[in-house]
Amino acid sequence: MITSDGRSIAGFGSARDITAQKQAGKAPRKQARRDLLTGILNHGAIVNELARLVARGIQGLPFVVAMTDVNDLKTINYRYGHQAGDSVLIAVARALSQEDALVGRYGGDEFVTILPGASRDNAKRYCKEVRNAMASIQLVDEKTGDRVSVMASTGLAFYPEDAQTVIELVKLSDTAMYAQKRQRPIDRAA
Repeated sequence: MITSDGRSIAGFGSARDITAQKQAGKAPRKQARRDLLTGILNHGAIVNELARLVARGIQGLPFVVAMTDVNDLKTINYRYGHQAGDSVLIAVARALSQEDALVGRYGGDEFVTILPGASRDNAKRYCKEVRNAMASIQLVDEKTGDRVSVMASTGLAFYPEDAQTVIELVKLSDTAMYAQKRQRPIDRAA
């Protein structure tokens, strides 16, 4: 180092291992990809995963996009409170997280699942397994003793045969999900 009067002086430095700090820095980035309530991927992260798969083009594996919406979550929140609704969202996220499924919370009570390499038969089997897992969920309201039913509607879109962009895949799976939702019986007690 050179001083203001032109004299040269020795510089001193230090070295330290910052591996732990780098590892700690990865944790916030990982958390930034996760939904705080359910622990699954958040909206941005699941959309990024879809974009990554689409970017591979048709040379990559085909995949299925499943849009799932929790049925009657507003009613559950109204009847039993938001903690019960949160428990339902956590249970649905767990039910969707099977095998190789990439699951993300797309919005309030909507989830996007990516099934890499899945055929139509695989996708139908996955949906059946998810319905069975939801049917076996045992959530009971502490105040009333009522069993809180966990049900959802799911729509599917297949890449590349149905659509070849993220927007088209989400739109098609969302449309199919709402079509399924319209076919279910209405809860008259709501």
